[in-house]
Amino acid sequence: MHPLMTFAMLNFSLVADGDLTSGPKAGAPVPPLPLTMMVGEGKTKKVNMPAERQDLLTVYAFIPAAAWARPTARYLKKLDSELATWEANPLLVAVWLTENADSTKDYLPKVEQSLQFQATTLGFFADDPSGPKDWGIHPEAGLTVVAVHRQKIIASLGYRSVNENDVKTLLKYLRPSPQDQR
Repeated sequence: MHPLMTFAMLNFSLVADGDLTSGPKAGAPVPPLPLTMMVGEGKTKKVNMPAERQDLLTVYAFIPAAAWARPTARYLKKLDSELATWEANPLLVAVWLTENADSTKDYLPKVEQSLQFQATTLGFFADDPSGPKDWGIHPEAGLTVVAVHRQKIIASLGYRSVNENDVKTLLKYLRPSPQDQR
C-alpha cells in the first residue's frame, strides 16, 4: 500500500472517534481536577475528583455551559444508563465549565431532576471557563469526554456536536475485562 494512503487511513481513523483533539492523551497520568460538586439541594463541596475515585473507572464529561443542549443531555443520559448496568462501579462526572458559579449551582439540580441519573454526579469548574489548564479542553468542543481507570487516561474524545449514538464510540474504550469486574 502506498505510504500516503496508509497515512490518510490512519488520520481518518483517529478523527472518526471524535471530531476534535480535546483532553489529555491516552496513557497519561490523571491530572488534578478541583471541582465544586453538587451534594444536595443547592449544597456544594470542593473535591479533587481523581483523588476521590483513585483506581475506579470514571468518565469525565466537560460541558461548556454555553454549549449545553438537548443532544448533549441525551448523550449523558445514554452513557449514564449504560454505566448503571456495570458491576465495576463506574461513575460519570458531568463537569460544567462556567464563569457563573451561582447560576450553575441553581441550574444543576434542575438538570438532575430532569434527567434522573443513576451513575452520574454533577459538578462545575468556575476557575476558568475554558476548563482546567492541565486537561487540554479544546475551545471549540461542545463536549469533551475523558475516560480514566487506575490513575491513567484511557481515552479522550472531543466533539463540536454530539448525540446519543456517539456513546458507542466511547464504550469501545470502556468495556471492562473480566478481571476488572471483580
